[in-house]
This record gives sequence, C-alpha cells and structure tokens, in this order.
Amino acid sequence: VLLTAAALASLLSLGGDEGVRRSLSFHSKMVPMAVEYRTLQWLLQPAKKTPLAEALRADRFQRLHERHAPEVFAKILELRGFYIKIGQVLSSFGDSFIPSQFVDSLSVLHDAAPTQDAQYVRDVIEEELGAKIDDLFEEFDETPLGAASIGQVHAARLRPYSPAQPSLEVVVKVQFPDAERFFTNDVRTLRTFCRVFSPENVELMDEIERQFEFEFDYRLEARLLRQAAENHKGFASVVVPLPLDASHPFCVARRAPGMCTRRCLVMERLRGASLLAAQREQLQAAAARRNTTAELLRKEVE
Repeated sequence: VLLTAAALASLLSLGGDEGVRRSLSFHSKMVPMAVEYRTLQWLLQPAKKTPLAEALRADRFQRLHERHAPEVFAKILELRGFYIKIGQVLSSFGDSFIPSQFVDSLSVLHDAAPTQDAQYVRDVIEEELGAKIDDLFEEFDETPLGAASIGQVHAARLRPYSPAQPSLEVVVKVQFPDAERFFTNDVRTLRTFCRVFSPENVELMDEIERQFEFEFDYRLEARLLRQAAENHKGFASVVVPLPLDASHPFCVARRAPGMCTRRCLVMERLRGASLLAAQREQLQAAAARRNTTAELLRKEVE
C-alpha cells in the first residue's frame, strides 16, 4: 500500500515519460528499503531495553546498512542529476545524519561523480561560445577535472590574443544534458518520498530546492564570482577565480563579449586542494595535535 501510494503521488505530479520512468526507478528501490527499515524497527522494539536486546538490534541494523548502502549508491549513479546532489549533501553531514555505511558509499560522489563523454562537451562549448574548440583553446583536456550533479569541469589553456601575450590557464564548466528539465521531477519525487517515510526532512528538501534552482544559469554564477572578487579585494589571503566575462582583461583585449553563457562557464584556473580535501587535512592535523583520531574529534565537534 505504501509503495502504491508513494508511486502514484509522484506520477500524478510528473510530466513526460522520462520523468515517470525516473520516479518509478527511484521508488522501486527506495520504498521497499524504507518499508524494510520500518518493519525491522517495529519488530525489534523490546518491552525492556536490555544490553542483549540492544546488541541484537544494532547487529540487525548494521547488516541492513551494509546491504543497502551500495545499492543506494548504484541507484544514484544510474539516475544522476539531483540525486547526486542529495547524496553529496547527506554524506557531508557524516554519520550524525545517516549510518556510516551510507556515508562511506556516498562520499565517493564528492570526487568521482559520473561524467559525460568528450564529444558532448565539445558540442556544447562550440554551440555556446560560437567557435571551434581548437580556435578557442591552445590546450583542452578532454578528461574532466571533476564532476558534480549538473555539470563537469575541464582544464584548458586559452589561445593568446597576440604573440606578445602569454596564454591563460582556465577551467571550462559544461552543464549536463536535461539537468534542468529533470530537476523539478526529481525534487517532487524526493519530496513525496519524504512525506511518506521521513516527514521531518521535507523542510530540508524545500531548502535544498531553493538553493539549487539558481544553479542552472552559469551567467548568474559568473556574476556572483565577479561580485565575490570585488568584495574580497582588500583581503590578500583570499583569491577568487575571475570569470572570462566581458570585463575580464583577456576578453577586453580581444574585444570579445565574454565566455560565460547559460550552459558554459570559463573562469581562471586556481590550483590547490578541494574544499573537502582541505577540511579533511585540517581535521587530521587538529586530531594529531590532540593525540586522538579524526573520527573521534569530528564526533566531539558534532
């Protein structure tokens, strides 16, 4: 009954065959899993909480986590899009929010999200920027530096605008196909699931949707980068990569309109560790100073 109710509620709010397929695919895995967790929770509620009963309960749930964590990860990789964003968000909270088995599986999404093939990337860049890749870039690495939920990033080097000028290292961000089209469907599917199985997280879903809906226009991201750079001009220790917009010296010198469109964003490249990697490194250093482990220190902070 729960499976039928959740699936029908999503289908009624969706439009298009692909949206229906994605919703059914999500529910086919997540609803039976949620029912299994709820059933086990009900069955293992003893009249009295004894150490033996608590140990049995912990063991049964551990086995359930170990079985379902890789399955959930596989489903997220299959559906991609907004589901990857949810996986990244949930894993970033650590095991204070979801079991550690799920954290371990989903944390991979921060560094190894699925990517699109090189031909798709080339087609989008050439369509959005109105020129061939070889005319725009002296070098272009078809292997992405990384990927997120709605796009991926490639390293490149712009062709200099004159023999006297050096080339410029940049990164090129390209949006995935149908990322925006499926966003609304996927959010509705997840919200319906939460209403049935996890009402306390509906508000979190609403907030994620509000924060995420502006990410589909890279022109807005370019403006925010430019504003951030202006706001931090007086801070020598803060460096913000500038977008290659119409105000960038490179584009001004070439009398070019800029290289920031709705689906493609070119910005200066800054080398360094990712934010997540830097956080892990700082946590490990702090743990070493206190003669403890990073895991214990993280739990203490939480």
